[in-house]
Amino acid sequence: MASNFTSERLKLWRGRELNENFTETLNKIEEFGWQTWTVGAEQLKRNFSYTVGVSDIFGLPELITVGLIPETGGHSLNRAVKLMRDGIDLTKGRFRDIVGEVEVEFQSIDPKWMHHVMLRTDWYYEGRDVPAL
Repeated sequence: MASNFTSERLKLWRGRELNENFTETLNKIEEFGWQTWTVGAEQLKRNFSYTVGVSDIFGLPELITVGLIPETGGHSLNRAVKLMRDGIDLTKGRFRDIVGEVEVEFQSIDPKWMHHVMLRTDWYYEGRDVPAL
């Protein structure tokens, strides 16, 4: 596995005993700079996807999308992270080419939602508030 990214937080987690599922999250963050995590009940069409590691590695907000199928949610978040890394402020206006031809708008979310629904992100930051859109 290539280790392209690192941080003090990653080093902290690497020093702990973790199950394979959490180790995979760390591997993805080290390789890509973040992991996209999808949660949902496919039969109910209630899915949401979010990022883990974006704030730690790049100093940018974590992201969450709700109501998209897992493949679309993951692709959309990856595209949005790449735009933010290119210097685009996603809080200014609406954007196309993130979710097909649909215009999307990013808004800050209250940290309580990160703690309530973005559980892998909440785990990674050990319950600390981090910005999220």
